[in-house]
Amino acid sequence: MSDDYITLSEAAQRTPGRPCAGTIWRWARRGILTRAGNTVRLQHVRVGGRVYTTEAWLQDFFREIAAEDVTRWQHPNRLKRHQFVEMHEAAAIKLEEAGL
Repeated sequence: MSDDYITLSEAAQRTPGRPCAGTIWRWARRGILTRAGNTVRLQHVRVGGRVYTTEAWLQDFFREIAAEDVTRWQHPNRLKRHQFVEMHEAAAIKLEEAGL
């Protein structure tokens, strides 16, 4: 990976799916809200009114998003399917007994 600065347009051309430069700008300014509820932003610098990033920062950004998604699904409080079904059935029985 090179640590040379690239424009957001160049970053868009080098990114899988070829998003527009505006998308790259949004990732840098606002970031992406991950499934775990955290915001991940693309690292960038502003030089003379232009915004730059690096290929290494793009890779770090994508890795961080992927890591956040994995932690969401490995959360210890996440219910297994059978636990969810059991809770749902128990709630339905209570509602029926209450006449609702």
